[in-house]
Order: sequence, then C-alpha cells, then structure tokens
Amino acid sequence: MKKILKAILFISIILVKVKAYELTYSQWSTTYPEGYEEILIESEKRYLWYKETRINEEYLRIDQVGDKEIDKNDYIYSKESDPSIVRPDEIDGRIIHEFQEPIYYDDKSIKKIKLYDYDFYDNVSISEIDITDVFSGDKIVCTTSDNYLIDGDLDVYNELNHEIEIELNDYYKVDELSIKIYYSSSNNKSSFMLGLLSDDNHKLFRIKYLLDGDTIIVDERNLMKNFARIVTKYSYIDKLYKTYEIDRVVTDDYYKEYDGYKKIEESETIYYRYITNDAVLLDGGGRLVTDRTYCIKEDCYVKYITKEEPEKEIVVENPKTIDNIYIYVILVTLSFIALIFIYRRKIYLVLSNLFK
Repeated sequence: MKKILKAILFISIILVKVKAYELTYSQWSTTYPEGYEEILIESEKRYLWYKETRINEEYLRIDQVGDKEIDKNDYIYSKESDPSIVRPDEIDGRIIHEFQEPIYYDDKSIKKIKLYDYDFYDNVSISEIDITDVFSGDKIVCTTSDNYLIDGDLDVYNELNHEIEIELNDYYKVDELSIKIYYSSSNNKSSFMLGLLSDDNHKLFRIKYLLDGDTIIVDERNLMKNFARIVTKYSYIDKLYKTYEIDRVVTDDYYKEYDGYKKIEESETIYYRYITNDAVLLDGGGRLVTDRTYCIKEDCYVKYITKEEPEKEIVVENPKTIDNIYIYVILVTLSFIALIFIYRRKIYLVLSNLFK
C-alpha cells in the first residue's frame, strides 16, 4: 500500500509539472544571492591559474648568466677555441689547454732594427743609422724615439747609453736592406749586438759587432738567422649551462580547475548561483532531490520557491509646522486689524472733534 501511495505521489508530481530533477540555475556570480534559502544556493571556490614556460633558452658561461635562470644539471661544452699565444682568463668551468708549437716566419718579416747587449770599455757614441733600399737606393721611412739617428746628420754624435730600436714602415727581406752604422769608440774591445726583428720582437737575424773602427756595414752573409721559434700556445673549452627566462601566463578569469595550470592560492574567490525553478522536490530530511527515480522509493514533497524580499525601511515624513510664536503674532495682528475695521467710524468721529 505504501509503495502504491509513493507511486501516486510521484505521478502527481509529474502531472503538476514539477521538474525538480531538471534543475535550472542562475548565472554564477561573486555576489551572494540574498533572499534565497541556503538549500537553493550553490557555491564553489575558484582561483586564478598560471603556467610558467621557458623562453630565451640558451647555453651560456657561468659569468654570462646575469639575471637569467640557470639549470646547472643541463650543460654542454663549447667548441675548442683557436690557439693563441695569449693565456685566456680563468673562468669557472673553463678548461685551458697549454701546448708548445713552432712558429715559422716568412723571409719578408723584418720590421725592426735593434742595438742591445752593450759591452763597452769606453764612452761609445753614435751618429747615424742609415737604412736604404738596396734596389732603389732610397732612404727607408722609419721611426724611433732617438730621431737624431735617422736625421742624416753625420757630424753630431750622442753617447750610446741605452738600447736603440728603429721601426721600419713596412716588412722587408734582409737582402732588400742596406744598413750602415756610424759610431765613435776609442777602445777596440767594446761591442754590441745588432738584431733584425719581426713585429713580435723575434730576432730573425743577429750578429755581434766589435767596435774597432767608425763604421759598420751590415753584411747579410755574416748574420745568424732563426726563422722559427717554439712558443707556448693556449686553447680552451667552456662549460655552458642552460639558461632561460620565465614567462608566466595567468588566466584572465577564475576557474575551479584548469588543466595544465597551477593554482594561485591567494586569489581564492567564492562564486554563487541559485536554483531558478518555481518548485523543487525535497526528501523527508529536507534535502534537495535531483534524481527523478528517488521519489519512487522514498518520501518526497514539493516545495514552492518564493524569494524573501528585504524589508524596506519606512520613512515617516513629519508635516511642516510653524512655530507657536509666529501663530500668536499673526492672530494678534489680524485681531487688531478687525478691531480697527469695526470701530473705524467711531475713531474717525473722535479724531474729527479733536481737530475742529
């Protein structure tokens, strides 16, 4: 019998078109819906969400990272640098290779003339170092801090008390140069070294001259030559770390979940919506029923929805009043005027008799 009654109740609900199992809702809003029972209101916490992506990824030396992020677990090594005679700076992660290697000079590599390694037994003076082109006979343009040595004046001598270096304007072969040195020495034991140098100061040719006359004419056949030398060279490879910048993309709206993104906890915002049906089904415990078959097995009842309107505050407007003192003044004035009107004739007669 009980089941029959429940079936009848369910059928009656359908007949009156109460569709509690097909609930309709308002739009979500951050404003709490006033005037609706709590059972009709849904709420959910929503958040802004973000995703971080790497941009401007590149491998850099540790000293080049700057403000970028660095992943020290992700690194590669650079290509080995070209060999250089200059030792590279020490940098964290840099591997420096040091090795010996011969350098070979071309025949046309003479760029400087130098006097050095003096062994003097008297005051040696020097007047001129005459440098000309063998084939043209022209003086070769050159520079030196001791300009008196290349000014063409053979009569003026200066004491030779420091190394002399003359730089040629171009590169020459030894057989292209005619070199004459004019000097003065009274002791036949004094000597100095003459060197023909490359631009990096390697002595390509050298000879020791005994100062037993007043002029030296350089003869290439007497020169010792060395067109190769062993130098220390360096190369290096650098340890390069993965570096990048972070681009943080944040959602424009608030969501309960957002695939692939991380929640911004501090952005928590509560959204609300409410049921817009005219009526709903509640079970015996007053809980909302959404399953149409539920009421076949359990007791349900229909609840019609009415929104509670907030009470309006009644504003009582007091009528405008006139202060009592003004009423008294008005009444006295009107009374006085009335008396004058009533007794005007008598007053006139009295005044007339007085002024006859």
